[in-house]
Amino acid sequence: MSATLTAPTLPQTAPRTETAPAGFGNLLLVEARKLVNTRAGRWLLLIALMMSAGATAVAVWVFPTGTLAEVFLFSFMPLGILLPVCAILATTAEWSQRTGLTTFALEPRRWRVAAAKLVVLQVAAVAVLVAATGIAYAAAGIASLGDRTWNSWALDAATLGGVGLSLSLMMLQAAAFGFLLLNTPAAIVLFFVVPQLWSNAVSFVPALAERKHWLDLDQALAPILDGAATSAHWGYFLAAVSIWVLLPLAAGIVRFLRAEVK
Repeated sequence: MSATLTAPTLPQTAPRTETAPAGFGNLLLVEARKLVNTRAGRWLLLIALMMSAGATAVAVWVFPTGTLAEVFLFSFMPLGILLPVCAILATTAEWSQRTGLTTFALEPRRWRVAAAKLVVLQVAAVAVLVAATGIAYAAAGIASLGDRTWNSWALDAATLGGVGLSLSLMMLQAAAFGFLLLNTPAAIVLFFVVPQLWSNAVSFVPALAERKHWLDLDQALAPILDGAATSAHWGYFLAAVSIWVLLPLAAGIVRFLRAEVK
């Protein structure tokens, strides 16, 4: 009898299936959760709102017969200091909190991560602005129950738009510093120090003082906040925004896309 040789059978393997990429909506939810899910981010937002309420109470006392716009501007002041720090924490999280490997493994297209961060920061700015407006109205309403009277309860579009634009630009500028440095302490220090040093230089150097409306963002933004901007003022504003926000943000995003995760 001759033995029949049979070829060994190979084990059956399941067909490979590709994992669907994360949707942009999921990235937005993840970045929003990062913004409030850490102790630093959560406490910064809470402290910003509490300081806004405290500043509003001071404004009610200082301007007993003023307008609601004056109270609202007081409530905005702490937000302009603390909210940019939240933006820096969000843009440096992958390096400062060592979440880069996880983030970029789940979404290797870093530009989508950067875009999600910027969108979430702008949404957070709008949400906090709405909260500050509510705080101002609530404080003025409570004060009016006593001996306080108000000349105007209206918040004109110029005031709201100017404050909202200022806060949005602050968040973008802070994000630019975060993307450029990818280091939380360094980005926070330079975000507050560099513009102040530049403003001082513009004030004391004659060659820069002549062009301060083009080179200093605060100077360019002032007429817009006052509601008295002309076409020339908008030109100054666009030039200053390009220098202090758009160019640093573009350079920062390039670094964010190319930086090595360690």
